[in-house]
Amino acid sequence: MKKSSLMGASVVAAALLAAAPVVAPVASLATPATQEVKADTVSVSDRNSAIGRIKDLKSTRDLTNATDKVLADFNTSVQTVVDKTVNKSFYGDTSGAPYKITPPSDSDDTDTGSVTLNNGDITGIKFFGDGQTNTFDSKSVGKAAQKLHYIVTVTYSNALGEEHTLYSKNDAANSYRDMINNGGTFIMKTTFINDEGKNIDSFESTVTYKANNVAAAYVHYTNELNASVNDSADQYALTNSFANAGGSIIDQKGNDLLQTAIDKNALSVGKLRSTNQNSGNVNTNGNFAKEGTYYQHIVIRLNNLGLQGGAQTAYERGNITVNGEIPSSINVDGNYYFAKADGNVDGIPYKAGDLVLKRVVNVGPANVVAKDEKVSGIVTVHTSDVTTAPLYDEAGKVIVDRSLINNSQWRTDTKRTVYANGKVFYRVSTHEYVSADQVTFEPTDTSSSADVVKGDVVVTPLPSIKIIQASYAGSLTDLWNKSDDNKSMTRSADRHLAGGSLWRTDQTATVNGVTYYRVSTNEWIPAKYAILQ
Repeated sequence: MKKSSLMGASVVAAALLAAAPVVAPVASLATPATQEVKADTVSVSDRNSAIGRIKDLKSTRDLTNATDKVLADFNTSVQTVVDKTVNKSFYGDTSGAPYKITPPSDSDDTDTGSVTLNNGDITGIKFFGDGQTNTFDSKSVGKAAQKLHYIVTVTYSNALGEEHTLYSKNDAANSYRDMINNGGTFIMKTTFINDEGKNIDSFESTVTYKANNVAAAYVHYTNELNASVNDSADQYALTNSFANAGGSIIDQKGNDLLQTAIDKNALSVGKLRSTNQNSGNVNTNGNFAKEGTYYQHIVIRLNNLGLQGGAQTAYERGNITVNGEIPSSINVDGNYYFAKADGNVDGIPYKAGDLVLKRVVNVGPANVVAKDEKVSGIVTVHTSDVTTAPLYDEAGKVIVDRSLINNSQWRTDTKRTVYANGKVFYRVSTHEYVSADQVTFEPTDTSSSADVVKGDVVVTPLPSIKIIQASYAGSLTDLWNKSDDNKSMTRSADRHLAGGSLWRTDQTATVNGVTYYRVSTNEWIPAKYAILQ
C-alpha cells in the first residue's frame, strides 16, 4: 500500500537583497501535465482540509544552542532549498519541488494518506523538524493535497529587523554567516494558489538563531616594552599595564571588551621573571634594580567572557585572534598561545580556554631623575655663610634667581633624592626644592596621619573612561588604597606610578576635599599628582 507523504526541506541563510518574491504567471503552469491534473474535480472542502493538515506541520525552530554540525547541515539545506525554489511555482507532485505530495493508493479507498515530514531528498535540519507526521482525513483529501499548487519563498530577517528575500545559494550563504555573527531568523513561507492564480492560503515555518553579543575576541597588544633601572617594576604588574601598553580586546562588532574582561576577572598580568621560566621571579622591591630582560605572561581567560559556544568553539571558528593572527594551540614557545586543554606554559599552569600572551620588558640604564618620599613637616632654613638658601628644580639644578631667606620656615610634603649625585632635597613649592643640608626638618606630628586620611570616602564613576598622566616626569608617585567601609584612604608602602606614565581611570574618590583617581581595582593616585588628558 503506497502512503501519501509530504517531505519538508530545511531553509536558511542570509542575503542582503531586499526584493519581493517573483511569482510565475499562471500561464506558465499550463503544461500538458498540469492541464491533466486540473481536469480532476477537487472540492473546496477537501482542498481546505488538505491545506489545514499541511499547515499543522509548520514549526518554529531555535538553533541557538545547536552543535556546529547541526548548523552546518542547516546551512547546506537552506542553500539547496533556495536553489530549488527561485522563481518557480509547483504542483504537489512535481518532481524536484522543495517538498513532494504524492496521492494515496488507488487500490484502497480507506487509505487516509499518512503525511511524514522528514529529510527526504534534502539533507540536514528541516524547517518542519524531522519525523513529524500527520494524516489526511480521507483519500479525497489526500488527492486534493496532491493537486495543490504553491510557491515557496525563503526570506531572512537580520538582527536589525531588516527582511530580505533570498534568490540564490550565495544569498543563502551570506545570510547564514550574518545569522551566526549577529543573530537572525530564516522564514520559509508556503503560499497555496488556486487554478485562477489567486492566493488562497499560506503558512510559515521559521528557524531562529540568537547570536551571543560576544562571538569573537580580537586582541591587540605590544609584546616588547622598554624600561630603565630605577623605573617602577610594580606598574607592569597592574592590570592597567595591558591597556597602557596599547593592549585592547574587541568583539566582532568593534565593541571594547577590556572593561568587561577586568570586571569578569578574565584579564590578569603575571609576575616579572628574570628567566623565561616560572622559577625566575624577580625581586625588585618596587623598582628595577639592574639592567636586563624580564619576562611576563598576560592571560585572558576567554571562557570568562561568555563567548558564544565557549572559547573552544570561538577559536575553531577563527574568532580568536592576536594582532590579526590566529594564535597557535601547539607552539607554547610563541608570543601567544591558545590552551585547548589544561597544561603548563613556561612551567606555569593554565586552564583550557586561556589565551596566554608573552611580554618582554627590556631594562636599560637608569634615566629616572629622582626618587620621592612623602613627608609632612616644616623645614627651617639655616645658612652660616650666606643670607639665603638657593632653590632647585626637579632635576636638582639650581634656579639662579630664586632663594629662601635664612631662618624662614616652609611647609614640605616631599623628600627627593636625585640619582645623579645622591643629593637630598625638600619640596617647598610646586616645582621648587631646597637642599636638605641647608634646612632642618621637623615633622608636623609623629603619628601615621601622613599615611592615612580619615573621613567619608565618596566614590563617583566618571561618565567615560579617561586617561591620566602621573605628573612630575622622572619621579615616583605613591598609590593609595580605599578602606572597605569607605572611611579612609591609606598610602601604599611599596606601590608607585612612574612620573609621566599614562593610566586609564573610571572613578574618582573624594575624602576631606581631596580627590583621587582610580588606576586599578583598589589603587588610587591623588588628583594633584595626576594630569587629566
